[in-house]
Amino acid sequence: MKTLFGLLLALSSFAHAAPVVTTWKNPECETGDCELRGVKFSVHKGVDLRNRNAGNSLVAEIETTRKDQVSRYAFVQYIRGCHFVTDVSGAVSYGRRDFFGKSNQIFKHVGWQLDSAMDTDPVYWSYAEAGEDGLRGYEVPRNASYLTDDLTKTDNYDWWAGKIKNLKSTKIYAADNPTPSSWDLEGVKIKAVISSLEFKICVHRMEDIPKSVVSSATVIPGPLFCFEWDSNYQMNFTRGQLEERKGLHPACTR
Repeated sequence: MKTLFGLLLALSSFAHAAPVVTTWKNPECETGDCELRGVKFSVHKGVDLRNRNAGNSLVAEIETTRKDQVSRYAFVQYIRGCHFVTDVSGAVSYGRRDFFGKSNQIFKHVGWQLDSAMDTDPVYWSYAEAGEDGLRGYEVPRNASYLTDDLTKTDNYDWWAGKIKNLKSTKIYAADNPTPSSWDLEGVKIKAVISSLEFKICVHRMEDIPKSVVSSATVIPGPLFCFEWDSNYQMNFTRGQLEERKGLHPACTR
């Protein structure tokens, strides 16, 4: 599960920008009854020349046929790449992050790993207190932290919290806003903070996602659909500007 508050505040500033949208419609819905109608992924490219930073963000949508079906589906996201500080010399100092239930881990993923910070549940944005709520008498789903609103259209969001009455439609949402790349001057030299990251996000039936896995390199079988995106802006020290690249920075692959 990711920390949500700063993420949502950052994404809300992009609410009225035009994202690049990719949709998948469940072919089962064309031939008969279906639960999952489809998914939508909206990628916003954010380049802020004044503040010298650049990064991409994602809003991911799950749409079911009925509201009582949204608890049955969730995303699993994988991450590859790294976050580091560098200068024109090429020296690298890697950032740190909470990862897979451990704090202060080096922010470097040479191969695909589950993108999970605080626990070993593969569900992206998993809710740490999921399970039977004896006090209130109902089952809290693992995707209870998903949102009721599309952050590309509004900042009036809330968690659905596993309660059908909170849903505004048959859609729920998750989002990701990786730390952007940025640069500044230290004296006359450029110091750059680089996020060179690739992601793969997949929608699954909740029943097919184990509640915990031993290794962060675990690949969850049986995805219904996967989508790849990135936030990969690297520094061109000669031009003094950040440039979006295809392919991870060499510091992330060795």
